Amino acid sequence: EEPFRKYATAKQCFEDHSKILTVNNGKVAQYCKNISATDYQGWAKALANSPYHGSNPKTYQQNLLGEIRDYNLHAIDLEAENRR
Repeated sequence: EEPFRKYATAKQCFEDHSKILTVNNGKVAQYCKNISATDYQGWAKALANSPYHGSNPKTYQQNLLGEIRDYNLHAIDLEAENRR
């Protein structure tokens, strides 16, 4: 019942999130299909309003953005994008 999941390995994380994004005919992916890879705010909003989140989309979005900012996770996306 936690809003975020924890994994023992990165592989487990990637596999689980791939399943989440593709179940139910990819409904979650439909919310995110036009968002830039580096638009973390857009992703947070789309995920919060998709079937992915828990029961409170606004709280989910705020928590997700807080985690991204607290750990500077958006820098990883920017770095990856710059390597392309």
